Amino acid sequence: MQLVLDERCRLESHLVDALKNSEFSLHFQPLIATDSRRLIGAEALLRWFNPVLGHVRPDQFISLAERNGQIVDIGHFVLRTAIEQISSWYRLYNYPMRMAVNISPVQFRDTGLVRYVADLLTEFELPPNMLELEITEGVLMQDEYQATRVINALKRIGVGVSLDDFGTGYASLSYLQKYAFDTLKIDRGFIAHLDNSEQDRELARAIIAMARKLNLNVIAEGIETQEQNDFILEEGCDCGQGYLYGRPVPALEFAAAHLEGVSSVMNNAQMAIA
Repeated sequence: MQLVLDERCRLESHLVDALKNSEFSLHFQPLIATDSRRLIGAEALLRWFNPVLGHVRPDQFISLAERNGQIVDIGHFVLRTAIEQISSWYRLYNYPMRMAVNISPVQFRDTGLVRYVADLLTEFELPPNMLELEITEGVLMQDEYQATRVINALKRIGVGVSLDDFGTGYASLSYLQKYAFDTLKIDRGFIAHLDNSEQDRELARAIIAMARKLNLNVIAEGIETQEQNDFILEEGCDCGQGYLYGRPVPALEFAAAHLEGVSSVMNNAQMAIA
């Protein structure tokens, strides 16, 4: 226990100044249409590199940031950077896609969240439907009234809302009934063993079918093999995310790998039509 406490204190001492010292950055992982392999979006993923600690995993520092109150400022950094980045890509490549951004439970309770998002969309002239905020069951468990109010407010300004890590909580089905989600993300735990677990195949199949009946977009996380892609495609899953399509990379690498090619195709198609 003492070792754990010492490590936590060490992380926290460096975390305090991480934002001020510009130690945070975003990586982006593609969201891919399973039928056409077309790029439909990207998820923004926070990364922290400290000169002393090196690369620190999000699961090591996010909970610390939530406890010490830094998560709202860090969340603002993530939202601003992600919206600025996709706005820049949209102007440069003229390719419409959506940017998915995770929102922590503490950040979700911030009364200024919706106004902050709306102001960023205006500042960077981004169509609201190109932004989707991802929340987990932990966000919904704390205050149903607050969750309903914030989700409805985000929907009114045109921002999409996604339920992340579906299937890992206790009452996810009731949440689909109560809240106006646009997208459901199947947790990678149901995808990892599709090749050798009939139970996982049936569960994934049932989740996809249910989501489609509810007119929700469906994203399967953790797609790493062609067999997993073929399974979710056959079951009617709209979109996949995982190493099969691309790892999280910095913005320049993401653009080179996923946007420059589609931009050229679109420009050639427009010239042909003209």
